[in-house]
Amino acid sequence: MRRLSLVVAFGLLAFALTACSSHVAARHAPSSPFPSKTFFTAGGSGCPHSRPNEPCAARIAKELGFPVLWAPVPAGWTPHRGLVVTEYPVGVYSESEDYYKGGMNVGMISGDTRNEPPGLTPTRAFTWKGSRVTLWTGRLDPSAYPAGFPVGTWHVDARWVTNGHPYTLGVFATPNLGPAGTIPQGEALLLQVLQSQVRYANP
Repeated sequence: MRRLSLVVAFGLLAFALTACSSHVAARHAPSSPFPSKTFFTAGGSGCPHSRPNEPCAARIAKELGFPVLWAPVPAGWTPHRGLVVTEYPVGVYSESEDYYKGGMNVGMISGDTRNEPPGLTPTRAFTWKGSRVTLWTGRLDPSAYPAGFPVGTWHVDARWVTNGHPYTLGVFATPNLGPAGTIPQGEALLLQVLQSQVRYANP
């Protein structure tokens, strides 16, 4: 495969959870219109077989009980999957989306663990939609990647907490998969995506 599961990979990078190597590939969503939380497993569920869209994001937000991030996939970019819900660790649910072009990857997660990403440094803070956002940049510690995942050469994260719920938007580079640019280009892309594309879907 050109890529291993970037939803899981981005979850690993944004969460910086070295224990995430037990994640498994996402299974097919159940046949019901939308799964209850009993279907949310480490493998993932949600709306993984359609392009990210507002109705799907709203259904996930209603199921999880808090607003979730989503963004329409820009022209020229490829979604890895749609919107995916995972349970990791047990009883902790998050929603994620990611898309890529060449070796540049964009991903967003609603409901992460708030762990500080190893190897990244907080560089500045700013306000977005009333929330204080911290920007982290650098090269994620290679030990944060499980065996077999492509190690990124740089990573930019925007992380914040709103009404007790943590959120992450990240851009990371895997140049072995295509052109990936530089950290300043990644930071510029992240800010552009945050300001003009990312939105909340409410329960």
